[in-house]
Amino acid sequence: MPALPDAIAAHRFAVIDTETTGLEPESCRLLQVAVVVARGDGTIERQWSSYVRGRHWRPGRLGAWHIHGITRRHLATGRPLAEVLATVADMSLGATVLAHNAPFDLGFLRAEARRVGVEPLAGPAVCSLRLSRSLDPERARSHKLGDLAARAGVEPARVHDALADAVVTAAVLPHLLHEAGVHAPEQLSAWFVD
Repeated sequence: MPALPDAIAAHRFAVIDTETTGLEPESCRLLQVAVVVARGDGTIERQWSSYVRGRHWRPGRLGAWHIHGITRRHLATGRPLAEVLATVADMSLGATVLAHNAPFDLGFLRAEARRVGVEPLAGPAVCSLRLSRSLDPERARSHKLGDLAARAGVEPARVHDALADAVVTAAVLPHLLHEAGVHAPEQLSAWFVD
């Protein structure tokens, strides 16, 4: 694990990942959400995930289940959408929100918040995909989460599981911060997305 200056090593991040029925927030739905609260040095303080219990998950409505592996039986054990969104907001308080491809995850969280009439997750988020790509302007390397993990020596537990992907993102984060020369939280704004 790379050594980071204290200001960024101790900084708290709420690392968010989602699994969805498809790629379009306006027409697709959340299936699973995870939040890992971690410091910049990769130390995990809290972690949480839930499937999203829907009223009607009909066959064919789960999207690419052969990729994410989520079934109606999983979703039956989940929590209601409004409760899931409230937990995400609560766990993100006082932390910098971060996601790998943040526009995707935030897009779904905000679209679902509008659907149920709750306050969406506010503020910008750091996009670790954008951060990784900024370190490779020629795009000579892959910036998929699994490839970043392999380069950082992080072994992913399972791909396309929201909690596993959030844990991997938190583990890769110190490597990205080190490579980018980030010494203080103020520098993170270069990779913010709304």
